[in-house]
Amino acid sequence: MKQFVRGAAAAALCASLSFGDSAQENGPYALLRKIPSPPEMLKEHFPAAYTVPVTLTGTIADEMKRSLEKMELPGPAFNEILDRDGNISLIIANKEYSLQTRDLVSGIINPTEMINSIVESLLRFRDTRKFSLLKKETTISVRDTVFKKQEMLYISLCPRGKRFGYSFDDRGTYVVEEWLTGLDLLVGRNDFRVYEITTRRHSRKQTLQQVDKPEPQVLAMKYHIEYANDTHGRLPARLRLFINNRLTLSVSAEYRRAGRHIVFSSRSICHHDRHSEKSCLEMNYGIYRFSRFLPRPNKRREHKYAGRLSKAAALSRDAAAKLEKGDISHALRIYARLIDDFPETPHAIEARKLIESLE
Repeated sequence: MKQFVRGAAAAALCASLSFGDSAQENGPYALLRKIPSPPEMLKEHFPAAYTVPVTLTGTIADEMKRSLEKMELPGPAFNEILDRDGNISLIIANKEYSLQTRDLVSGIINPTEMINSIVESLLRFRDTRKFSLLKKETTISVRDTVFKKQEMLYISLCPRGKRFGYSFDDRGTYVVEEWLTGLDLLVGRNDFRVYEITTRRHSRKQTLQQVDKPEPQVLAMKYHIEYANDTHGRLPARLRLFINNRLTLSVSAEYRRAGRHIVFSSRSICHHDRHSEKSCLEMNYGIYRFSRFLPRPNKRREHKYAGRLSKAAALSRDAAAKLEKGDISHALRIYARLIDDFPETPHAIEARKLIESLE
């Protein structure tokens, strides 16, 4: 779920600088394609597939459990599954849950989904179509720097005009415009791991009743990424998301060996509100099975809340998709609707925490 989001006087940096041999051959934009994503770093160490029981703890997990109890559903037992396509999902393992109810409760914005959304949003500019457009709309500069005693490259992208990455979304009663005015990255000079990403994102919503365009909302979004430096290799260990210099989300992971593989030992995602209070969802991992195994669900009649759970789950998935694309404003509106329409569902628990941290 989902955790990627942060500027400097970018225009001053948009000048021609020297690059390595590879960059000279392919152009400085080629450096962006070399940046490995966190899933790519894990792939060479992780098994091809696994199923593992996961225990959820923390304040958010407690609230979700109480919500399910009010809906006359037993406390869920979770399995995390990595399939052979590289997709990680968290599912309900309770045999007493019917198939539909199991899938619906699994549709909660869980830490796995949220972490994935954040991770995917980190490097979405690597998409082939977006990458090609990025080269047309921006200029790029690269300079050497040192960060925590390591040699780094500071990469800065500036708009050729006033903006880049523009999007226009007509939603009937209103339209939403979004664009960027800067994208800065701090990457390792030798391994190209990304340590920091900063974006300056502008968003404007205009209703049909508004004659003049309102001033856009400006978000300075910054990711800080840290890596484990131990016998397991330099794997992603911590990611923090700042919006307008305020910590809003943090994601962490610890690893252990399981046979010849490296796997998760624990993971967490924390939401930080404006009062510096945090609510966390902790994931602790049991014994791994290196296959995809699912317990058979109960085939009894569907739960009486299935309809409302279905609609809440659909909104959760829609909001998660918007977060993955970096469309925070749209995701917040979907979360607000979820809370208003389905306040008793466990999906609303995580939605409330996200709104508190992202607004």
